[in-house]
Formats: sequence, structure tokens, C-alpha cells
Amino acid sequence: MVSLTHHARKKSDDTLHLRVPDLSQADAIRLDEPFSLWKVGDLPLLYHWLDYAVNEGYTRLLIYCSDRPVVVTKAMEKATLWPIEWDIIQDNGEAEHPGCKIANTLPGFSAPADLSDGWRLMDHWFELERKWLEKRASEDSELSLSTNGVGRWCQIHPSAVIHEPVWIGDHVRVGPESEIGPYVSIGDGCVLNGQNRVANSKVADHTFMGRHTELDQCYLEGGRLLNCKYRGAVDRVEPFIAGDLKVTRKRPSWRERFVAFRLWLKIVRMHGLRVVGRAPFQEMQSHQGMKLRQLDSEDFLICRAPLFFQAALGNIFLYGLLPRTAAQVESLSSRDRRAIAQAPVGAISMADVLGVHSADDPRESDMAMEQILSQPGQIKKECGRYLAKLLQRARK
Repeated sequence: MVSLTHHARKKSDDTLHLRVPDLSQADAIRLDEPFSLWKVGDLPLLYHWLDYAVNEGYTRLLIYCSDRPVVVTKAMEKATLWPIEWDIIQDNGEAEHPGCKIANTLPGFSAPADLSDGWRLMDHWFELERKWLEKRASEDSELSLSTNGVGRWCQIHPSAVIHEPVWIGDHVRVGPESEIGPYVSIGDGCVLNGQNRVANSKVADHTFMGRHTELDQCYLEGGRLLNCKYRGAVDRVEPFIAGDLKVTRKRPSWRERFVAFRLWLKIVRMHGLRVVGRAPFQEMQSHQGMKLRQLDSEDFLICRAPLFFQAALGNIFLYGLLPRTAAQVESLSSRDRRAIAQAPVGAISMADVLGVHSADDPRESDMAMEQILSQPGQIKKECGRYLAKLLQRARK
């Protein structure tokens, strides 16, 4: 059972108390997720603590979380391989918990005192990766590289050279005359096209590297490059140099478009084309470059009719985040800005279901982040119920 409210718990010898500190002001340099979920080796940092808890004989894990507890909860719900009970208590970071382990480092290692700067946090992350690779190499020294450092179904060209220690995930392809290592982690599904040099670096899952490219003390995630050596970041590298191999659905399905068109037709039939077509409107240019309009009406369905029509055309999704301007995106916190800016815009959102119908509402950004982390099927179900209720009221 998961609890997100802070209340006293009775301590016991078989319970490991773990604190997830809030490092969001620093970790915005890399990803929109807590540092405790950044991958070290083959697992997120928090999962290494699950390993530790099980190996030490703990039967229960109590997590005091002060950094995005909803995100941490989602990650823990996926951690089904560890036979341990767990609970999350939302914590503002001010309460003291004697004997708590701190999940800002690997078990058995200490963290630097100052992690308030993004580049210092990156350095700490790379140092954790280095320690993990060294520990793994020393513990499994009898194993060969093919059974220890390389995942399943990889294609490594015979002319490629691997300098241990390295960690190469599953379904990775390394091209000819490449040189990998030492102290390198390459995520699942990556493609190194050939004649690449990678040392002291991390390559995120499903990343493409073009020929004749080199990384040294860098983190590469799709087309985003962070250079820890020179303290520089490039958000969009040229596609022939590096890119993202993830398959994402950028347009709504035909079924979703058909449902949106039927909704638009029902609104027109109930209220008349003259009411819908001649109502005053507000036009906005969204942060993704689309010109959208909403009608000025107290009736929610009439207000959103133009957005349903745009969803029917395939320009936006039926279920997505509320449209917002570039200025509204810039006003978001640094940890939310990137995730919300990349999420699909929709004609209806979970914020609407919860009674918030404008991106100007300060509550909406938290609802948007929760929607991004939710299962699409659940979003579709909740929004569908809300629309059905609105249509039923409109008929009456």
C-alpha cells in the first residue's frame, strides 16, 4: 500500500528507512526526473537501493520522498522483481529521520556535501558510474566481456575495440573501427554507426551516433549533448551527428480523429452551426507553433468545439495537455518546462476533468505533469467519462 501523506510509522529492525532528497534545482540540467531515478549502470539509482535492501535481509522499505513523489511512486510500481514491501511518505525535507540512508549515492558510498549546482551533480553521477563499473569488474573478474559487460542481441563489428570496464545494453549495434571505453555506459537500442570514439561517457537508450563522432566526459541523449569537461550543453545536435531512435506517435490515430469528428458533429447538431460558427473567439499561437482558437462561451463543449475540429483534422490529439503559449511555457518551473513543452496538445485534458480549464491556473502545471506520468489508457478512460457526462447534460 502506497501512502503520499506524512504520518508516523513504527520503526522495526527489518525496515530500511531511505530518504530521497530534493535535488530538482540542480538536476534540471539533464532530465525532468528525480536524481534518484537517473540510471547508474543498468538500473536507476533507487533500484540499487532495492538490491541493497534485499541483500541485507530487509523485508520493508520506507521512503521519505521530498522530490516529486508521484514520479518516484510510478517508478516503484514498476519495480516488481524485488521481493520487498515498500511505502512512500511525502516529505518536505525539513523533518529529521535519524538512521535514514540518503538515496543521492550508491549504497556504501558517500556523496559530496554540495550538490546544488547542475554540473557538480553531473560529476557526481559520472563518479557513481565509474565506481559501479569498477565494483562490477572486480566482483565478476572471472567472467569474460561477452558475459559481463555486453547485453543480449548486440552486434559488435570485429574491427571494433572494447576497453573495459564498460556496460553495453541490449540490442546495441557498434559499427566498424569504433573504440569504446574505458568507463563507458551505452543504453539499450543504441546505434554507433562506425569509427566512433567513446570514453568516460554515457549514451542514453535509443541514441544514434553518426560516423566519425567522439565523446569524452559527455552525456548524449538522442540529439541532446552535455559536455562535463567544458561545461557546455547543446539541445539539438545535427541529425547526421546524433539523434533519437525512439519511435513516438506524433499524430493521432484515425480512430481518435474519427471520435473527435463525431464529437464536433454532435456539438453542431445540439447547438446549431450558426451558434458554433459565429460565436466570438480567442486565437492563440501555441508553443508548438500551431494557431488555435477557443470560443468565448460558458458552455464547455461550445468553447472547445474548434479544438475538437482540429483533433479531427489530426493537428492535435483528442486527449492531451491544454494548449499554451510560449510565454506560458517559459513561466513554468525548470523541472516541468521541458516535459510539458514536448507533450502532445489535446482538445481535452485531465485538468478539465478536475475542473481546471486554463493553463494560467497555477494548479494546471502539476496536473499536466501527473498526466504525462499516467498511463494513456487511464487518461482516455477518465476524459471519455467526463465527455459522456457533458453530452448527457447537453441533451437534457
